[in-house]
This record gives sequence, structure tokens and C-alpha cells, in this order.
Amino acid sequence: MTMSLAAALAHLLVAQAGQDSDRIYAGLAEKYRVEFLEAQGRDLPSGFDRHPDIHWTAADADARREYARLIAEEMGRYPARLVELSGLKRVVVCADLTSQGKAVGGRSDPGTIWLNAKAENARLKRRLFHHEFFHLLEFNQIPPGGFSNQFLVEWESICGREAYDATSSAADPRKEGFINYYARKNPSEDRAEIYSMLLVMNKELKIIRSLDVKVDLKANLIQKHILISCPQIGERFWSMPPSPVE
Repeated sequence: MTMSLAAALAHLLVAQAGQDSDRIYAGLAEKYRVEFLEAQGRDLPSGFDRHPDIHWTAADADARREYARLIAEEMGRYPARLVELSGLKRVVVCADLTSQGKAVGGRSDPGTIWLNAKAENARLKRRLFHHEFFHLLEFNQIPPGGFSNQFLVEWESICGREAYDATSSAADPRKEGFINYYARKNPSEDRAEIYSMLLVMNKELKIIRSLDVKVDLKANLIQKHILISCPQIGERFWSMPPSPVE
């Protein structure tokens, strides 16, 4: 399948930059008008506004370079308009990320995505980027909790709010209508998990969709409303080859 222009640009940036994360980020910053920060210690540039419950350490140089490559490949799939709609202003790559005292792989606040370079594997790191990006779409481009009132009505008609359980854990078996335990936490996490799987693990998601009509309906709804919000993505956005699995 022919690679999209955006994806081709991302791969070109990586090829040209080699292992230099600064050069990779410079290319992305020019295209998307987004700032990329690599935490070198516990301090970030003065004037940077962050939530006081977020803590981190610096990632080592190899981890920072590797995440720069992954971000270039994944973000490069996005048209500039979708990034603009999300309100994304900066991406912070760090290590040992915690939020409210809990270790996390990523965190999103309006305008900012935090990514933990020590996440378990490359596939998870790719999904984390898309997961947190989707949260920004909900923060900025759409009313809280949904793309539109109609979207909320359609979403809740699939499984209802009573199906969610904030106490769900990895030990719980997958339940009908959800791709994993984390998606059961709340509707926002459910949508972000499906969205990230659409872009990184589409083959696996197709199997789940073939067996679970509720997951299929949810995935269709997300795809439909993102296309409505950003026609620039086009239908091919969802049919791109899956991300490489390291």
C-alpha cells in the first residue's frame, strides 16, 4: 500500500536525522508548530506551566532518541489540521512519570502530552502517544466528553454508563463491549484506547470487532466523527499499514 505523504515525511525525517532527536523534533516542530521538550532533570524551562501532581526524572539518551523516532513515525501520520484541532502545543518526553502518585505511561493536560520513555515496549509507546492525543481532542476540539451531543447519545446507546467500572484491573477478564480493562475505567479512556488501537494494532482490533459488535460500533463511531471533525484525514487515514512492531 502506498505510504501517505505525511507518513513518508515522518520516515524521511527519521532517516535524515539518524539518531539525533533534536533534528527529528525540529522537523516535526516546523510542520506542526508544536514544541518538544526532553526532560534533562526535574526542571523544565521557566514559564512552563504544569500540573503540580506530575513528577518525572530524565530519560537516558538512548531512550530519548528511540522515542523521538517513534513519535516522528506516529505523529507524521496526522494532517496538520488534526493537530491544530487538538490544541497540542508541546510534547514532554521523560522517565519515571507519575501522576497523583501513580506510575503512568502518559499524561495529557490541555495543550500538553507527557510521555514516559521507560514504557514497557515500542508498541505501547506508540499507543500511548495516540491515546494521549485523543484526550486532547476531547479537551480542545470538542465539548467535554464527546464530539457533539449527537455523538454522546450514540455512544451511550451502545453500552450505557452503567457498564463502566473505575475499579477495573488487569486481573479482570475482558468484558463485552470493551477492548481491555482500562477501557472500562470511564468513557473517555474507552474512546482513547480504541482510537490508539485503531492506529497501532488495527489487525488485532479487527479480530475483536468481528467477535464483539459493541466494540465494532464504538470504533465505527469514533472513525465517523473524527472524519466529520477533520475531513483532511480522508478515508485512507484508517487504512494505513499498521505501525511497525519492535
